[in-house]
Amino acid sequence: MSGFLGGGGGGGAVSSVFGRTGAVVATSGDYSVSLITGAASISPTAEQVFQPSVDAVPIVSKCFNGANTANCFEVRSKAGAVMFGVANDGTTIFGGAGAGFTQWTTGALAVSAASTVKLGAHTGNILAVSKSGGAVTEVMDKAIKFTKSFTILVPTAADTNLVQMAFGQAITIVRFYCSTDTGTATINADERAEATPNTAGTNVLSADIVCDSGTRTSCASGCDVNTITNGTIAANVPLNFQVVSVATAPQVMRVHLDYTID
Repeated sequence: MSGFLGGGGGGGAVSSVFGRTGAVVATSGDYSVSLITGAASISPTAEQVFQPSVDAVPIVSKCFNGANTANCFEVRSKAGAVMFGVANDGTTIFGGAGAGFTQWTTGALAVSAASTVKLGAHTGNILAVSKSGGAVTEVMDKAIKFTKSFTILVPTAADTNLVQMAFGQAITIVRFYCSTDTGTATINADERAEATPNTAGTNVLSADIVCDSGTRTSCASGCDVNTITNGTIAANVPLNFQVVSVATAPQVMRVHLDYTID
């Protein structure tokens, strides 16, 4: 009986893969981007669209060699409308077709274009907005005022140093005003140290204010008297109130402070 040898088909044995022999497994660096079909180019020459499936939202990169497009990155709806993006200047993000806002920038916020909204940090890092070509308007600033008030019934000089208040943050008093039902009450306030609340401190007003049945006001300018010389009050220290004198038997004294957060 004649013998024979059977041979397998194919083009011959593979002795190595990427210079490795044996049970070869893939490792980092085996392939470059240029060898992978459908991979995004590291240095694209046209905009790149990333959409894993027909149901996915397309993400479009538009920054490519030879082109300085207005929008560098966009997220689009399946219908192609721009939903969100980043402008090529690196400081602006926007949302919706034709709508946008400026991301936090320093310096003067530019007026927005028609049908757009710009929101950002205006001069002095104050939050501001410009709508559809309108003027830049400050939205929030530390100059927003708050008010604290108290009332003393049948005030007398014996009430001096009994009323104190404190603030959790440093503040600036911008308006000090008071009134009585009848007669007058002469008052002032002083900033004291937290550790020594019973020791006199620095007066808020350079001269006492006389409260009467018409509201009397003190501020930096434009008030009945412009006598606030120590309006900056540190956080958590006592602000003490002095009733210096009264006349003609007032039955009630009302005191108010307008202040801003520093």
